[in-house]
Amino acid sequence: MSVLNPKSTKTDAAVRTPTVRLRGPFDRWGAVKLRFRLLLLLARGCKEVTLDLRRVPYIDSDGVKTLRALQEDYSDVSFELSNVNRSVQRTLQLAMLDSLLKAS
Repeated sequence: MSVLNPKSTKTDAAVRTPTVRLRGPFDRWGAVKLRFRLLLLLARGCKEVTLDLRRVPYIDSDGVKTLRALQEDYSDVSFELSNVNRSVQRTLQLAMLDSLLKAS
């Protein structure tokens, strides 16, 4: 999985939520890259982050553990997943992480 540069998307006139676009399997190596990118964003004071999973074909246990750890370690930050395919969505539901899914 490769993590591209975050792209800010306008959600409100005064608020910007960075979007991190992920590509490839969300596995151990992808989780490491994601954590690094998020640390940079969180160091800048971001309180909301959207993870775009459009190009993520599947998520394994390391990806699930990473998302769970993000929820626990950064409880003051709002994480949202967007553009999730059915396979990844099913895995997130089984892991009881579907609360991260963006309401469509």
